[in-house]
Amino acid sequence: MRNHSGLLDELRDLDGDMVSEVILPQLNVSRRMSNGLVNPYEKVNQQVICATSAGSKTSYAYEKLIDMFCDAIIHPKESFVIGLDYRIPAMHGLIDLNYVNKLRMSSAYDEATFAAEFLLLGTLKILRIAGISLESYFLQRELKN
Repeated sequence: MRNHSGLLDELRDLDGDMVSEVILPQLNVSRRMSNGLVNPYEKVNQQVICATSAGSKTSYAYEKLIDMFCDAIIHPKESFVIGLDYRIPAMHGLIDLNYVNKLRMSSAYDEATFAAEFLLLGTLKILRIAGISLESYFLQRELKN
């Protein structure tokens, strides 16, 4: 099966080798118009959309994010990277705001976990408050055990 575009959902959970060696090479078919010709200005051809939740710096998803950031700088008319937190889908009724607020207010739900899973800018703030280096691959509290 060959395709002209694809969505890689929850990229953090996918095997990088599988994506690079199996999935991406399958996106080599240009979409044809109703007359059978390929439109050279078609933006859908070989388009890859990656969506994911919080992950680690050692993941394929992080490597792909950096790659896409660089591509967006070099080719700003062809690529972009966007990040968002829970407020945008909540505004559009895509997630239950009551559920998110209950998690946020729960003393049993870790604030750093909430920030990593639901907040974009909050993640960096929470990590700094907790004294966690943003460049570190290991949390300080894990090294003490």
